[in-house]
Amino acid sequence: TYNLYSFGNGAIGISNFGLLNEEEKTILNRFSNVFTFAYKRYNDLATAEAQAREAQIEAALERIRGQVTAMQESNELLDIVVKMRTEFVSLGHEAHYFWYMRYLPEIYEKAMTSGDGTKIGMIMTLPRHIHGDIKLLADWEKSNEPTVVFAMDVDTALEYVDKMITLGNFVQVDPNAPTLDDIRYIGGLTFVMARTHQGEIGFSLPGTVPNPPQESLDTLVRFAGVFDLAYSRFEDLKDAEKRNRETQIELALERVRARTMAMQKSSELARTAANLFEQMETLGIKPYRCNIAIVDAKHKKLKLWSTTNHGNVIPVGSDIPLNENSVFKELYNGWKKQKKNHSIKLVGEDRVNWTKYISKYVPFDEYKPKNFSKSKLMKETAIFNNFYFRQGYFVIHTKEEISDEDFDIIQRFANVFEQTYTRFLDLENAEYQNKIIQAENERKTQELEEARQLQLSMLPKKLPELPNLDIAVYMQTATEVGGDYYDFHVGDDGELTTVIGDATGHGLKAGTVVTITKSLFNNLGSEEDVLKSFSKISRVIKDMNFPQLSMCLQMLKIKGNKLVLTSAAMPPVLIYRKNKRIVEEVSINGMPLGAIANFPYKIQETKLNKGDIIFMMSDGYPELMNDKGRMFGYERVKNKFRSIAEETPEEIINSLKNSASKWANGKDPDDDVTFVVIKVK
Repeated sequence: TYNLYSFGNGAIGISNFGLLNEEEKTILNRFSNVFTFAYKRYNDLATAEAQAREAQIEAALERIRGQVTAMQESNELLDIVVKMRTEFVSLGHEAHYFWYMRYLPEIYEKAMTSGDGTKIGMIMTLPRHIHGDIKLLADWEKSNEPTVVFAMDVDTALEYVDKMITLGNFVQVDPNAPTLDDIRYIGGLTFVMARTHQGEIGFSLPGTVPNPPQESLDTLVRFAGVFDLAYSRFEDLKDAEKRNRETQIELALERVRARTMAMQKSSELARTAANLFEQMETLGIKPYRCNIAIVDAKHKKLKLWSTTNHGNVIPVGSDIPLNENSVFKELYNGWKKQKKNHSIKLVGEDRVNWTKYISKYVPFDEYKPKNFSKSKLMKETAIFNNFYFRQGYFVIHTKEEISDEDFDIIQRFANVFEQTYTRFLDLENAEYQNKIIQAENERKTQELEEARQLQLSMLPKKLPELPNLDIAVYMQTATEVGGDYYDFHVGDDGELTTVIGDATGHGLKAGTVVTITKSLFNNLGSEEDVLKSFSKISRVIKDMNFPQLSMCLQMLKIKGNKLVLTSAAMPPVLIYRKNKRIVEEVSINGMPLGAIANFPYKIQETKLNKGDIIFMMSDGYPELMNDKGRMFGYERVKNKFRSIAEETPEEIINSLKNSASKWANGKDPDDDVTFVVIKVK
């Protein structure tokens, strides 16, 4: 027997083998009433959870909107990509790489986070056909569907990544990007994308995931929408007046900073006070006069520089006691406490008494006896707006109260002045020390120049001229003497032996290691066994017992079409194969010569064909840093070499030099940069 009792949206019931008696029915009915309340509570909780989840998503979207609205430069759009990934993951969704891709007629512009999402890892452009060749993606781009899931098995993922590497033009490369082996290990890749007005946003998942959670797709769509909305709002509604105001303030701050930095002695603070007056006026702040006070707490006095009421310079700085006048006492206490938004208002007799007092120390023309007017001063309010910094304070004398915004602006001037005046004091204090060390620096400079000339004298004066090989070289020495070295030996049978090296460290000791290596190579260049040559050089350097000094060295021999190579802690040799139009990377691991006794160095052999090109380099090229602290990188070296390998060795050298110069962007190299290029005729 089934016994059911309704509770509105359903029923509760029991089953037994007989009929319920009246008491049992009453009890079951009461249970039904109680369950009605429980079910209502359940619905309320479910609604609350949904609302809480919605609030989480909206809060994440609002944080993204806020960051977009705060953008000051267009390249901060990359930070938004990082922010989106952070917020997406914080909502509990899985996402590895996260990107924004803009669709242009011929290319995609793509920025992608690093794998951990903390920064931008990749910036690139890709040809449009990279997706146009994939029917799923091509169809999606032409449709109105908000999302697409591109689940790739291992082979498809490897093909896609290979195309991206081959066809992409990389502005920034993530050194920790997954390798092809990594993709094999995770079993493929899945891209999940949502449409934006400019293109798409998306994220990747490891493995093949044809049906990611629907909530992830829905959230991604909302992220795309708010990205469009916030981006449009930033472009269209950015307040031009606010930008202009900020530019004015920054220019004024820079003028005060520059004026202070240009000071040669402290008496020039009078000119700085006048400059401050001028900048206040350019910003619409109307000072009566500007004052700069430098506090001498030890002697309980201050030095005061002031302007006239027209902003002109009063060239004399006045020494004034700190505790003699109530105004200066209050200023001194304000300085000790570094008060914010501190003003002193003087009216009536207080105004008159102040004028009489300060006239004893500062020659204000309007307060001289012939110009003094008590009745005028009694009617005139003096407001001292005070801005404290570590060494003293600004007093901006106005006749009317200034706004909070103006207070904030002038405080920025005080902060800038503190920084630049601190710099001035540091320079002043350092001047004597600079004079002491100048002679020592000149002596060291002379020694370094002699070491540099010694390093250059180690290089061959003339390159080998061989009927079957074309050779070009280049070396750029760092500002400090480094240890790069290259050399050649041509045997009677036409065999070419080439070395390129880099002594660890810098300076005279590195130059000594290069000198010894040069001498040993002169004797060992004709030695057939390159490993025996390495062993002898390593043993000699080891026996020198120079702490932490050794020689990274690479040696190759070319005889006919045979190449033999060995290496000790040098970058890989790149070989361009003319027939296949590919670049081979020949890498041999080994400790620097002189580091470990009897280290088992290895050799590699290969055949050369007409048109093949060998590129040897020191680590100064791939490890070249630009002015933004980014490294050139081995992958960029390889790509650059591949792109110019059809040229002559001299042209290749020039292209490599230009790429290094362009990358450094005026920054002096930290290490020597050396190339050796050999082409098989």
